[in-house]
Amino acid sequence: MRARITLTLFALVAAALFLAGSVSLLLVRHAQSASAQTALENEALTLAANPTLVSKSTLPTLTKLLGLASGGKILVDSVTVDRDGVLLPAPPGVPIDRAQGRALFAGQSIKTSRNHLAFAAARLTTISTGRTRITVALYLESRLNFATDNGWYFLTAGGVALLVAAAVAAVISQRISRRVGAVAVAARNIAAGDLATRVRPLGDRTYPELRELDASINTMAANLERAQQAERDFLLAISHEFRTPLTSIRGYAEAISEGAVEDTTRAASVVVAEADRLEHLIGDLLDLARLRARQFALDIGEIDVVAVASQGAAAMRFAFTAEGLELAVEVPDERLMVRADYHRLAQVVANLLENAQRFARTRVSILVERDNEHVLVAVRDDGRGIDSEDLPHIFERLFKSDRHPGRTSGSGLGLAIVAELAAAMDATVTAHSPLGPDGGTEMRIVFHLDSVEADGGG
Repeated sequence: MRARITLTLFALVAAALFLAGSVSLLLVRHAQSASAQTALENEALTLAANPTLVSKSTLPTLTKLLGLASGGKILVDSVTVDRDGVLLPAPPGVPIDRAQGRALFAGQSIKTSRNHLAFAAARLTTISTGRTRITVALYLESRLNFATDNGWYFLTAGGVALLVAAAVAAVISQRISRRVGAVAVAARNIAAGDLATRVRPLGDRTYPELRELDASINTMAANLERAQQAERDFLLAISHEFRTPLTSIRGYAEAISEGAVEDTTRAASVVVAEADRLEHLIGDLLDLARLRARQFALDIGEIDVVAVASQGAAAMRFAFTAEGLELAVEVPDERLMVRADYHRLAQVVANLLENAQRFARTRVSILVERDNEHVLVAVRDDGRGIDSEDLPHIFERLFKSDRHPGRTSGSGLGLAIVAELAAAMDATVTAHSPLGPDGGTEMRIVFHLDSVEADGGG
């Protein structure tokens, strides 16, 4: 892995260096060519302004002198051009086209480059021969090899840069590969079941991506460890919940079979009650498992929350009366429509009412109201309230507070089912306690505005 990272980094640096060097070389060549053209043009104009210095006999001397002064190879010669820009017999290979020739004939100087050669020309004199006029121009050509001079500099600089890049790539790849290797070992240990494995955090001066990778692995391990512990706690709690009714059923069944119970009818009723309790617990577990696996169907439609709350309270009223509790229903006269599953929302209301019944002292109330943004279903009781230490955990599976036991025992799954159903219907569930100095608890189901449609009492 380290070799692959090194080669990848080296290839990227080499590619970037080649691209930057190529562009730089082109720019340098262009600048050198432009500088050479300007210098030749200035020389040509200077010489053309002093025609006494220029003659067929002095051209070789000028060529030699200008070459020595520039440190390069410069050719000084003359060319003749007519009105149409056509070169008359002139030195071979002079790269002056007809447009440039017409410019020379008009008295303008020219300069350009072609095939790694820079040249310039300036009018020296104009001669009239009858009806024909011709212009004699002084021609200078610099035979500098732009590619060779700068190519060696490029190759030398590129070689040094590649060596540095190789060293840097080796260092960086070593740091990355070492850290990735440590993370890979930790991931394998976690996959093998050692959830206590953690990656030692890196310092703040290292790469932020590697720090993020370390944090992600450690967070994953911590979450898995918590999930594993929660699963163990759940199994312990559910085994206890199963053991209690099974022990009661087994005890009464053995007593009945041995003839040790005088009132068999009462003993049988206890067995039936414990069996019902066990069946209810199993049903809650299956419901919760299906909810968490999303293996259940929701029949979402527009339903009247007021009707669901009122019907749920009517179904529970007898049970409240039997416990000596008051059940108050506070709902508006208008219908409040939300998008939800009718039967699932009814199950949520029933679970909240059952929970409130276990802890209320004298009174439970269910209310429905709407503001500009939400429709709220709330169930309140006047019990002792929930301790602050317990409040964050009440929607967890099988959570039961030992500080304030209820008047009846529940499965400990009702509120967990409420939370799962609320989330499935895009609603939120919250708990607030205490409501005052004497205690009290309120459970809220909130449907947000985008799922709410009001029907003005139709």
